[in-house]
Amino acid sequence: MIYCDPPYEDKEGYLSRAFDTAAFLAWCERQRQPVWLSETKALTGTRWERKWAKNIAGISNSHRTELLYRIAPLSQQRKERRAE
Repeated sequence: MIYCDPPYEDKEGYLSRAFDTAAFLAWCERQRQPVWLSETKALTGTRWERKWAKNIAGISNSHRTELLYRIAPLSQQRKERRAE
């Protein structure tokens, strides 16, 4: 299992460097293990399944929703496609 907590899509990258979210998600989808991912925006147009959501109070009365997504391993995705 792989758990990832990348920079949120609407935020800056690590150490003020840009983070290529699309390339990162493509990498996740190529993995052989199940991948779990934390995000604050809905992942659309992908094979990601939202498994959990929680509203979280932040600093200065800001609120956000933390989302946890899972994508099946590449081998399982291939089996699902063949079954369709």
